[in-house]
Amino acid sequence: MDGNGIEQKATDRKEGHESSSLQAMYFKIFGLSGLLYAAVYTICMFQNDSGITMPVWIAATILYACVTMRQISVAESVKEKELIREEMAGKEAARAEVAEKEPIRAKMAEKEPIRTDVAEKEPIRAETAEKEWIRADVAEKELIRAETAGKEAARADMAQKEPDKTDASERDTTRAETGTNVSVGSYGHLRTGSWFYITVMMLLGIATFLTDQSVMIWMNYIGFFVMLLLFLLHNFYDDSQWDFTKNMVAMMTAVSGAVGCVLTPFTDGYAFLKEKKTKENKTTRAVLTGLLLAAPGILVVGFCLMCADAVFETMVLRMFSGVRMPVRVLQAVGMLLFGFFSSYCGMRYLIRRDQIQIESRRPVFDPVIAITFLAPFFIMYAVFCGVQVLYLFAASMQLPDGMTYAQYAHRGFYMLLFVCVVNFGLVLVMRKYFARNRILHMLLLLICGCTFVMLASSAYRMCLYISVYQLTFLRVFVLAALLALAFLLAGAMAVILKPNFMLVRYSIGVISTIYLCLAFVHVDHLIASYNLAHAQENAANMDWWYLSQLSLDAAPAVEHYYEQASLEAKSQMDDGARLAQAILEGRLDDSMLAETDAPKETYWYSMYMCKVYQAKSNLGVRNFNLSRYRAVQMLAGK
Repeated sequence: MDGNGIEQKATDRKEGHESSSLQAMYFKIFGLSGLLYAAVYTICMFQNDSGITMPVWIAATILYACVTMRQISVAESVKEKELIREEMAGKEAARAEVAEKEPIRAKMAEKEPIRTDVAEKEPIRAETAEKEWIRADVAEKELIRAETAGKEAARADMAQKEPDKTDASERDTTRAETGTNVSVGSYGHLRTGSWFYITVMMLLGIATFLTDQSVMIWMNYIGFFVMLLLFLLHNFYDDSQWDFTKNMVAMMTAVSGAVGCVLTPFTDGYAFLKEKKTKENKTTRAVLTGLLLAAPGILVVGFCLMCADAVFETMVLRMFSGVRMPVRVLQAVGMLLFGFFSSYCGMRYLIRRDQIQIESRRPVFDPVIAITFLAPFFIMYAVFCGVQVLYLFAASMQLPDGMTYAQYAHRGFYMLLFVCVVNFGLVLVMRKYFARNRILHMLLLLICGCTFVMLASSAYRMCLYISVYQLTFLRVFVLAALLALAFLLAGAMAVILKPNFMLVRYSIGVISTIYLCLAFVHVDHLIASYNLAHAQENAANMDWWYLSQLSLDAAPAVEHYYEQASLEAKSQMDDGARLAQAILEGRLDDSMLAETDAPKETYWYSMYMCKVYQAKSNLGVRNFNLSRYRAVQMLAGK
């Protein structure tokens, strides 16, 4: 192996070029495990978005990530040692080649005339320079190998003395020094803080199994996906110094990078088969590989062409008109493929080196610019806060003609919430891009104080509006967002006073805690309890149709309202329930439900009972949901 070959190999490894043996190794790790994970995902989640299998799928996802990270750590350690041995063997061969040619060169020098043209000696000089470069490179590699062996011995000795520490600090130091991703510990251990992400993900799965609220279910899915990304990035990268922007960029880069690795399972599989040296005909294997690589492209391009031309679409549909494939089978196959490719490509992208490059340097501007910019805002905020105290909190000044306090509270509420979010971002930007200055920090703290007043004004406005127009899911969610924003603003003030305060981790903890409380509290139950309790005193603004659209989480409140109703109201609600049951059984048309003579106070009960009876008929083992089961037990027998 010559010097150029060795140098090219080192360059390829540095730039992230993967050899076929490395691709085969990754296929061994992700191939079978990814397929098993895809099978678990399909079994748990096929036509079942909120059943008891949701926590099982989340646990399987976490287990897959941890096991594969452990396997990556062990396999890469073995592969790195093999690469070092291979490279040193090449160096030894080059050195032996140099030593073998030395006598020949000496003999040629003796026979050569003393006065030989300098031009004739140039090739020998070039060859000598090349050999000297190889010899110096070999010496340098031997020195590095000796240092590495010393470090490995010291690290092994430390691991024997303190096995529980797992060298976490050394791995974090390596990440900070290199600025690149490092595979989960050299020993496959999770980094400090990983259990927080695991706990939140499991709680999201349990909350999904306990609720019937569709919006909360999909928000739980989004929350799980975000926490999974943060968990993986936390273990593959040094994220201790990342701010909000860097975390968002890293997550988007990871998602787009995983999509870009969609062909990686095919190339890794081909390398695996090639390494196994199977006895099949090489041409047949090459043809099969080409077909597998072409299949995804054919599907995508074919779909685009069908959308582009109606004649081509008709021809394709006629061609496959005789093929009858059950829809559920196609859906199951689609989920299986999605589970395999998402798990394989996601982890496969993260183990590549130097993929997420985030610039840590940032410009620092003159704080006078920020002070001049923020001063007018502070004056305006101070005046606005004074108006809030006089008009809203104290209620000592007269409102404009024809405006009630509820209308005054609702007007501009969402714009005020938007201003609070802008102020939070403004404080972070000023703190990040401008030099430290005592006057600037004081001004930022004052703006934070004004923002707290605005948050209190927004919350008070919403409470006034709720007292007149009842609760809805959006209004409860907005109150939770105001609470979260208040805690985040407190974190921003902590950053101003203490620059080393870990705002990102604090913010993740705050948002996760508040959202989990919102997920477990059963918002629809809270809404139904409040609205039904104030139904008599606020009958004019009571939205009975909205109440009928609540999820089965509201069943305990509905049952309580039924028990407290008068005999006449109970009789009317029972008639509506029987009508709903008849419609679901097909004995009556659903239009008859709207034509019932029951008053609107009891009409909503009929519509709500339709969902209860439907849940009773669909409740099974795999899709068992505690909220639906409780609603059926409470209301289906009445």
